[in-house]
Amino acid sequence: FFGLKKEQAIGLSLIDTAQNPELDAAFKKAMQTGEKIQLEVKTLFPQPRILETTITVLNTPRAKGAVAILHDVSELRRLETVRREFVANASHELQTPITAIKAISETLQGEGIEEEDLRRFMRDIEQQADRLGSLVSDLLSLAAVESGPAQYDMTEIDLKEIVASVIRQFEPQAHNYGVILESDIEENLLVRADWAALHKILSNLLDNAIKYNQPGHKAGISATIEGETATIRVWDTGIGMLSSELPRIFERFYRVDKMRSRELGGTGLGLSIVRHLVESIGGQISVDSKPGKGSEFFLRLPLADKED
Repeated sequence: FFGLKKEQAIGLSLIDTAQNPELDAAFKKAMQTGEKIQLEVKTLFPQPRILETTITVLNTPRAKGAVAILHDVSELRRLETVRREFVANASHELQTPITAIKAISETLQGEGIEEEDLRRFMRDIEQQADRLGSLVSDLLSLAAVESGPAQYDMTEIDLKEIVASVIRQFEPQAHNYGVILESDIEENLLVRADWAALHKILSNLLDNAIKYNQPGHKAGISATIEGETATIRVWDTGIGMLSSELPRIFERFYRVDKMRSRELGGTGLGLSIVRHLVESIGGQISVDSKPGKGSEFFLRLPLADKED
């Protein structure tokens, strides 16, 4: 916890050993009052930690002293913070379309609404309802993949076949956005994964590659073999992202371009779902991107056994 070996600590004072004034003060208070002291101590070196500390005074015939039990609760506190942020973000995201629908419905109850305005309001209600539905659907999907070990059917999958299925699914959307789709998967490239999970992963990534792109630009899926691993690359030549944003894009509700994401119906949960699915089927995912150059997501999966 404090970056010292036992041999280095012997003979040093507590403040010199732990270099933590808060812990030192708690020990002194316990020795003076004889009371049991409970507190949380924060350390910065050798790494940030939150230590749940209980200090008890010990009286023996030979000497008087105190002993502390230190329990590292850093991860627990981090998860509590994540949970609070998730509840706050989810509430905000749900409240936005609900507020919009309520405002529109109140307007429709007024008098003298033109037919053209009526149609526009109805379209707005449908759009907000779709957004609300997408958000609830993604929340349920995220809850499912985070709820613990799921039963995935890990089988041999022909990568060319599943990629062709995903490309066909998104051809109409790509046409509407003016984006050209490409794929480059060699024959008989077999990976071990769950078909439904892999299809959802590739679908979410290609959906983003199309939406966050520009008319006349390209997006696609390719794959290479590296040892016992297949590296699947989902790429685009669109708007790209700053390097400072890349460490956070797999966080729940994180959006690089908040306005554009909401306009496109994004919930901010897609990449978080992708990350959890990838980890659940034994894969790894990383990203590389440059503003104005596009983005590349690299999905690494084990090859199917040759004997299968």
